[in-house]
Amino acid sequence: MNGLIKKIGRIFIAVSILAGCGNSYNLQKGDIVQTASSNDDSNRLDKFIADAEKGIEGKVRVVRIVEPNYTPVDEEIEEEKPKGTILYDIKSGYDEQAKEGWLEVRPDYSYYTASENEQEMQPQQCGSIVKDEERGYYMLTECFHAWEYELIPL
Repeated sequence: MNGLIKKIGRIFIAVSILAGCGNSYNLQKGDIVQTASSNDDSNRLDKFIADAEKGIEGKVRVVRIVEPNYTPVDEEIEEEKPKGTILYDIKSGYDEQAKEGWLEVRPDYSYYTASENEQEMQPQQCGSIVKDEERGYYMLTECFHAWEYELIPL
């Protein structure tokens, strides 16, 4: 029962944030939802990672909800704060002959406003997702355009 209450609360937070941003999208069954205060779906991401390492093909959608977390000291400076939602469609693939696995990562920034200096990740192939305890993030690694990207906080 406690888990159900947490999920309902997390969905309410996600809908509230999206309503405030003027954007909408549909959460899908099986989505891994990460908010500033919650990442209860990390078990499903861990299973996806373990399956991909075993060569089991699959797909997952990660929904990262970003809330503005600072206020400029000088009120006259109108700096754009990152906010909204980033959707990551991730598919794992495996080539039996080559014994090689990979991830196809397709981010969707349609519901997200980046900060001025932030660069958006392009759709690309990555080698794996790893837990980086030191940084406190799940990291996409060995990617085509950059060595690594932060996916979601642990």
